[in-house]
Amino acid sequence: MWVAATKQKPLYAPEESIPDIPFNFNGYGAAGNVRGSLVYAHYGSEKDFAFLANAGVNVSGTIVLARYGQSFRANIAQRAEEQGALGLLLFSDPADYAPVGPDFVYPHSYFMPPSAAPLGTTKLVDGDPLTPFYPATESAFRIPEEEASIPKIPVQPISYSDAFDLLSEMSGAAAPETWQGDLNMTYRLGPGFREADWTVNLEVNNQNIMTTTYNVIGVLQGREEPDRYVMLGNHLDAWLLGAVDPSSGTAAMLELSRVFLQLHNETGWRPRRSLVFCGWGAEEYGLVGSVEWTEQFAKQLSDRAVAYLNVDMAIEGNYTLRTKSVPILTEAVYESAKRIPNPNPEEVEAGRTTVYDTWAHRRPDPVQPNLPLMQLVGTGSDYKGLQHNIGVPCMDTRYTHDNNTLGDPLYHTVYETFALVDEIYDRGFKYHSAVTALWGDLAIKLAESKYREFFADAVVNFNKAVTLFDKVLNGLDQNNPLAVRQVNDQLMLVERSFIDPQGLPGRSDYNHVITAPSKNNAYGGTAFAGLVDTLTEIEEASENDKKSLWRTFAQHLAAVTHFINTAAKVLSDDLW
Repeated sequence: MWVAATKQKPLYAPEESIPDIPFNFNGYGAAGNVRGSLVYAHYGSEKDFAFLANAGVNVSGTIVLARYGQSFRANIAQRAEEQGALGLLLFSDPADYAPVGPDFVYPHSYFMPPSAAPLGTTKLVDGDPLTPFYPATESAFRIPEEEASIPKIPVQPISYSDAFDLLSEMSGAAAPETWQGDLNMTYRLGPGFREADWTVNLEVNNQNIMTTTYNVIGVLQGREEPDRYVMLGNHLDAWLLGAVDPSSGTAAMLELSRVFLQLHNETGWRPRRSLVFCGWGAEEYGLVGSVEWTEQFAKQLSDRAVAYLNVDMAIEGNYTLRTKSVPILTEAVYESAKRIPNPNPEEVEAGRTTVYDTWAHRRPDPVQPNLPLMQLVGTGSDYKGLQHNIGVPCMDTRYTHDNNTLGDPLYHTVYETFALVDEIYDRGFKYHSAVTALWGDLAIKLAESKYREFFADAVVNFNKAVTLFDKVLNGLDQNNPLAVRQVNDQLMLVERSFIDPQGLPGRSDYNHVITAPSKNNAYGGTAFAGLVDTLTEIEEASENDKKSLWRTFAQHLAAVTHFINTAAKVLSDDLW
């Protein structure tokens, strides 16, 4: 009888061998012991499952084997469950995470070794699953666990070494060429194995328990507008050792808070607006700490939060900056990046002396190639509740890999060690320093400036309203604090204007009609996700279902139009 590895093998750093390293598991995967034939489902996307159905492969009653890399693991689990699968196995193919070959993996590089098995949550709805839409305080009403939006099937991560053992024995038709990976074999669809009586027995022993998690919040109170908050945040928990995710970001925030406190203690300086430092708990289990805190203080934050600047991790590579932002903050991010010295000496020698220069050179915007690529804000980190539910403008930044590498190949594995950071990613911690400096520069800009630098070129799509508002700003008496406060409040209301209390179509937990993740991949941001997702459904729907979907599309389009008009109107003093 063949048995998969229950833990990841220590390879280099001493901490990989500590006895309390947990078994490989996926958070919220259902406990259970199931047995069935194996089906290979590529990346587990909607199209992948549709292909299997068209190929005559019935997923119902089987165990699905799918790859990480193109979709959030919780989306894969949801699709497998909807298809009637008994369970789900997840692995990372070396084609995606060790493309240079088996001799150039950790500890010789940052690429994934055969024994790695990334952990992670499989819960699709963010926050405490027992208190949907309301904060998980002591007085909260909690629904029974069986009613919670968590998987009802067992889900388990395995290494690509173990995936090789399974895939090499599978039967069925050969998978399409685009489904083949870099394991040395022909990948087959299944169901089942060459030996007809072989099956997979998947046993998961997860136990969900009630526990208390803590957020750590520090405030440097503003001198003139203490009730306006520029927020900075990073989460404090990790699946395993977490040297990259989140500790690279945690180190940056600790250093930044130390510098600001030292400046205050030595000079008495306070920013114009309050700086709020947020250390979030239980992010890895579905953004629990930040979402519940946002739900608890939604009214105050909606009225008072100026912006939220997130650094989930400071680095996941050292090639270039990767930033996600709402449009209203984009210009401010660009200007800060232009002021930060380039940590890469080869780039400096080539004449690219700032972080911005390398960012624009190595990751240009495909539409405006003279500018760096600014990605949309999706979910998967602690800006979710602030951005997508109450409309606080958010940004997330880090250093990342080149365009051919999928994020951090050692993400959520036991090999995310201090040695990985110190010896491979960032000798001398220069890239950490650059991200910290960018984070602090942007925070100071948003906390100190009166208005003009604060939201330069904001809401450029609302041409008429912006033009009129620009005239107001040009004639503004900047020595009149009430006048300055008035225009700043109008600017804050722009992002809030995109919040639909009814939520996106079929997704009441997402309220921002402009920036939201696609429901098919919670990690990725999509402009007008409600419209795009509905059009995707229409394309794939039967003729009988298209009529109702077109109605949904028309209804949501009307809502989006209304909120865009509202956003333009809040820049005016007029009621209508």
